[in-house]
Amino acid sequence: MIMFEMPPPPGDVLTVTDLELRSDAAFARHMETYTTGSVLFAITTALPVDQDEQDGGELHAALVRVRAAVDDYRQATRRAWRDAYHRWADMAGVEVDDTALFPDLPTASDTVSGEGQ
Repeated sequence: MIMFEMPPPPGDVLTVTDLELRSDAAFARHMETYTTGSVLFAITTALPVDQDEQDGGELHAALVRVRAAVDDYRQATRRAWRDAYHRWADMAGVEVDDTALFPDLPTASDTVSGEGQ
């Protein structure tokens, strides 16, 4: 699992604002994966349909592997964003509806219990 932890603040005390900034940074990192994925998709689909040639086939296969890696990274950043958001929400006293905000991820309680791993 990819971790996106930030260094502790001076004095090891996190404020609600610190947690909000960390959540915002995690969200931005997650959203960047969509730009990367879009560019890779455009490149892959722009390749000629006939991939029988050695070079073209290898390039297509490499792009497919890279896109799969980006998809895995996207899921990791989404989980990191959810976790950072939950830390902020808990500290701020905000109720979070996981089924509405993160419908395709295991709930936070599943992740804590190990079921969502």
